[in-house]
Amino acid sequence: MKILIATHNPGKLKEFRLILEPQGYEVLTLKESGASLDGFEETGATFEENARLKAKFIHDQLGVDVIADDSGLIIHSLPDILGVKTARFMGEDTDYKLKHERILKMLENKNREATFFAVIAYYGKNVDEVFEGRCEGQIATSIQGSDGFGYDPIFIPMGYQDTFSILGADVKNKVSHRAKALVKLTEFLNEK
Repeated sequence: MKILIATHNPGKLKEFRLILEPQGYEVLTLKESGASLDGFEETGATFEENARLKAKFIHDQLGVDVIADDSGLIIHSLPDILGVKTARFMGEDTDYKLKHERILKMLENKNREATFFAVIAYYGKNVDEVFEGRCEGQIATSIQGSDGFGYDPIFIPMGYQDTFSILGADVKNKVSHRAKALVKLTEFLNEK
């Protein structure tokens, strides 16, 4: 089965491929489909709203079933700085190393508990479903590792001592927020 993923984020595409392709799904990119997120704005107040809006935006262009996700990091002691604005924190074009450094500074002497959230929307002519995944953990005291993308170098998942960047794709793609949401999605697809 072919699955069109509504993202231009190469890190997300890589995760979708690593998780879905071994299960027999063929991941299609926006570039391959001829669709684009140009002009799309995440105006939703929740991850669910943004994921649905993104999937519908691409569905309206192509008329096919689409998978889209919205994900982000919530730091419990700084609940208002990231969330649905995670990618836009300090500006979308700001280098993530600068974002990491700023967050680490803001967390000095504060609770470091955090949760990564992902909501995957599966939207099409006869389908409108969402699947949520979450990964509890904490923010590291320093930037650790260089693998992965986004906030991977500062997020330590519960039960581990290292960040996602150090743990690598094999671990991340089993315990991450996106991996958990994708398990729910594939269970739904396998029942169809």
